[in-house]
Amino acid sequence: MSLSDMMINKRCTVCHGEIGESEIEHCGNCGLTVHTECAEFVRTFDCRECADELAVGAAEL
Repeated sequence: MSLSDMMINKRCTVCHGEIGESEIEHCGNCGLTVHTECAEFVRTFDCRECADELAVGAAEL
């Protein structure tokens, strides 16, 4: 399981908190490895495959 999907230098790219080995979750649907605390947010808004509301926050040009 790779920690590189949702983290940079052991920090979550969503909440910027430090991630320990016990705080990661692997999505069986899209394959992303995410911070357990941020998994619901990622699956709802950020993930291109799992997100229900991916268009939220998108700007029209």
